[in-house]
Amino acid sequence: MNLVRAVLNNGDTLASRYQVERVLGQGGMGAVYLARDLRIPCQWAVKEMTAEPEAEAMFRAEAEVLCSLKHPNLPRITDFFGEDGKQYLVMDYVEGPTLEQVLSQRRLTLAEVIDLGRQLSEVLEYLHGLTPPLIFRDLKPANVIMAPGGTVKLIDFGIARHFQPDKASDTRALGTPGYAAPEQYGHGQSDERTDLYALGATLYQALSGRDPGQAPFQFPPLGLAVPGLEALILKAVSLEPVNRFQSARELRLALQALGGGQQLPTQVLHSSPAGFDPREVRLGVVRRGQSVKRMILLKGDWNARLVSNQRWLQVEPEHVQGKDVRVELIAHTSGLKEGGHFQAELTVQGQQGIRPMSVEVDVERAHVSFFSQALSFLLCLASVLPVIGFVATGVLGVAYLSTPRRERAAMKIFVAVATLLSTLWLGFFALVGVGLYQLPWDRWLQ
Repeated sequence: MNLVRAVLNNGDTLASRYQVERVLGQGGMGAVYLARDLRIPCQWAVKEMTAEPEAEAMFRAEAEVLCSLKHPNLPRITDFFGEDGKQYLVMDYVEGPTLEQVLSQRRLTLAEVIDLGRQLSEVLEYLHGLTPPLIFRDLKPANVIMAPGGTVKLIDFGIARHFQPDKASDTRALGTPGYAAPEQYGHGQSDERTDLYALGATLYQALSGRDPGQAPFQFPPLGLAVPGLEALILKAVSLEPVNRFQSARELRLALQALGGGQQLPTQVLHSSPAGFDPREVRLGVVRRGQSVKRMILLKGDWNARLVSNQRWLQVEPEHVQGKDVRVELIAHTSGLKEGGHFQAELTVQGQQGIRPMSVEVDVERAHVSFFSQALSFLLCLASVLPVIGFVATGVLGVAYLSTPRRERAAMKIFVAVATLLSTLWLGFFALVGVGLYQLPWDRWLQ
């Protein structure tokens, strides 16, 4: 079967250039084919991705960046084109099993894991060093090829994106459960540390054989023979980005030190005291009515109850028991005032010397459109008139109920005034009707 024709920007056509030999893999975002270039005797991996028409320009911009990447741990991307709503990337075909396939057969040795982590941190260091940084966002064993000679290749840039420092969160939650960091679930914007979390989860699976997707965000102790390696991995998978390695270079240097038989820096080996991790949580700006969730860690051995000093902040479970317990914060903003800044504290009941956790959230100001205000004013003004005012009040009520809750604030006073005026008119006409009924019509008509 031949791939579709690719129409270039200048209008020229490459007809049936790539001939598909077999399917290498298939997923929700598209398929990967092993294809032969009919012009030159070369085999390529061709990744097919489904994209909406409005995303075509974005795909082309990203593809141009990917074509410029040059690193020994990345396959070269040599071409890209689109046809019939599908986009295609042409890249080097790398022989060898994926890390996922290797781990289905055996665990890696400590030396193999250290070398794997070193190579992957090197390629992440390269991607993060671009301007702007390129965040991979889906590092996992299925996207790592164990090429011949011990070289590791990182593949599949299907959801990679450039880091935008002016954005507070990702527009969509992307990634693979178990390897995706908490910020990829709408709690913040993914950055360089997001990839380091995925790398830590991958190394954890390579050592333990345990799939992180079975219990996301939970990494029980490993009991490794190499001092510091477990501390390194657990630091990489910290829930809060501030507690992870802050750069791929920092992680690479730590892995190189382990590979050389050296001890890690004290900030990696140092164990944090018992208490909340992190001690401060800022949930950012949210819309009123939203419920925001955030996973935290309570370090130490516990059999205690967690208590919040504010009703809008809840925690599950409230009773914690065991060592290094992970709990979920839930902030309910439906009862909070729009445009306000709110702070709560979470404490461990009956425990002395445990610093409370501070939780902060900002609720967006109510958005009121000019159209809503103008329409409400005119309808309220019309309600002064008899008869017509009843119709105006009814229209105003329908408009109020049809308006999003966050835009109703300025309409409430107009609805109240119009309703009052209509009620007064009803009362007036009722009194007039009663008065007319009481008149001696029978005597006057005789």
